[in-house]
Amino acid sequence: MYLWSVMRKGRYIVLCASAFLAGDLLGGWVPFPAGVWLAAVLLFTLISLLWRSWALIVTVFVLLGATALQCARLPALPAPPSRLEIRCRQIQQRCAQRIERFLDAGAERAVAKALAFGDKSELARNTRAAYRASGASHLLALSGLHVGILYKLLVALLFPLALNLPLRRLRSLLVILLLWGYAALSGLSPSISRAALMITIYEGANLIGRRSDGLCSLGISALIITLLNPEAPREIGFQLSFAACLGIFLFHPWLSSLLKTRLRSLRALWSGATLAISCQLTCALPVWLYFHSFPRYFLLTNLLTLPVVTAVLYLTVFCLLLSIFDLPLGFPALVLQKCLQILNYTTSTIADLKIV
Repeated sequence: MYLWSVMRKGRYIVLCASAFLAGDLLGGWVPFPAGVWLAAVLLFTLISLLWRSWALIVTVFVLLGATALQCARLPALPAPPSRLEIRCRQIQQRCAQRIERFLDAGAERAVAKALAFGDKSELARNTRAAYRASGASHLLALSGLHVGILYKLLVALLFPLALNLPLRRLRSLLVILLLWGYAALSGLSPSISRAALMITIYEGANLIGRRSDGLCSLGISALIITLLNPEAPREIGFQLSFAACLGIFLFHPWLSSLLKTRLRSLRALWSGATLAISCQLTCALPVWLYFHSFPRYFLLTNLLTLPVVTAVLYLTVFCLLLSIFDLPLGFPALVLQKCLQILNYTTSTIADLKIV
């Protein structure tokens, strides 16, 4: 009953987005020419206009997904990188150089670059293996987690703009612009784009005075990303990212409501645990199919590392701001270094645990 009530929210958008994604996958399995799929779209669109039926509308979205994929696979002339891409790479390189100024070379600096911008060039093999074995490899890949942490930071920093409706709309607009700026710097990966789109839809609903639920935002973001990149649904990151979000929206509210307590610390601990469980409920199968393994201590890893990762990201942003304005950052950089050491030590220790 609970899952049905959740699915009813934004069910039409979710249904259409799911049909489009199914059509995208179908277009890869049945490689008809793009013209054939387009003709089928036009035919079923005409039929759906004559006989209005949800089955026909869903069929149209399936055919649209297959058409989009085959059109995207048509040979195209190679295009040089745009000015925006070049500019984003330059800014990313400058930020990486600034990180190198206040962090010593080693595993800590490598992890800081991976967490902040997705730059894994300095990560050693043993560091990657430790994060993978402990179930924390998702921390090194830029994902919705990083965007969510940054979103909370921006909302906290812009709290003076929450006094009235015009200021709240200004705050929403600033948050959207800053998040997409970060997404551009990180290379617009599917997980980052998905999270940025979801927050954009949420804040956009606030701008026009409407409410938006999570499943609706997830469906719209999946639809937009697949339209822009029809090959995205075949990427592991896309599948795991959307599976994790689906698990959070379906199971987390119910699981977190099972514990009734007035202690904030216990509520926060329980919320973190149920968040990790919700993600694993929908990600376990694809993880096993792709990697033929499953992190046994994922719950322990997430409970211990998520607070540290949040502190690392906040401190990294703070140190970057200080370095931009040429302000002293000895103590913040030292704290950041210690937090990174704690994070690496935690993941390596959990990775070495054995089942009795």
